[in-house]
Amino acid sequence: MTATIATARSAATIPYGMHSGSTGWTHDLDPHAWAAGVVIISTLAIRVIAMASVPVASVAGEIGAAIAFGVILDLMKITEFARLHIF
Repeated sequence: MTATIATARSAATIPYGMHSGSTGWTHDLDPHAWAAGVVIISTLAIRVIAMASVPVASVAGEIGAAIAFGVILDLMKITEFARLHIF
């Protein structure tokens, strides 16, 4: 029954996503809102507010890994676009 409800909900949101022009993947967040969310969540995690303590090194490592992953994917994208003559 849960799968049926979940399927019905996702099927109901498809026309809304098409109507609003939203991709559904990024939730239309601009980079400033995304960065603000990262800062807020990191601050809460480091200062032990509403969650268990997380070491600063862990938070910095996660952010650094995400940035490195993004850079690597961008470099891969650039080489593929050049190979496919998209630019």
